[in-house]
Amino acid sequence: MKGVIRKVKAKGKATLLDRGRGKIVSGLKEGTTSKQLEFLSQALDSGSLSTRELRRQLEGNAVKEMHKGVIRITREGRIPTVDELLEEYRSETEFQGIAARVGLDEPWFVALAESVCGGKDA
Repeated sequence: MKGVIRKVKAKGKATLLDRGRGKIVSGLKEGTTSKQLEFLSQALDSGSLSTRELRRQLEGNAVKEMHKGVIRITREGRIPTVDELLEEYRSETEFQGIAARVGLDEPWFVALAESVCGGKDA
């Protein structure tokens, strides 16, 4: 999912900040979503990134991305729906896997989309 991974610039390289451990996990470079998700999966497996911190980052960025989706859809003259807001999430199976590893499953994203667009319609 584009924009879901929060990046911090350090020495000209994009890296993911792991505040829980007070360090920067290097290696997350600008690249495809697939490569970023692969890096995050390896960081979780090795223990260099905590599930708690990754979940916190994904939660915060998911909210921002949902709001961006509402703005984009509204500018196009349409009323945002839960299904429209979830299109990108549902198309990214790799992202679904990493999100599920930290406890963010589809019902969590559905509830978020419902809260952002003000009702159920999925």
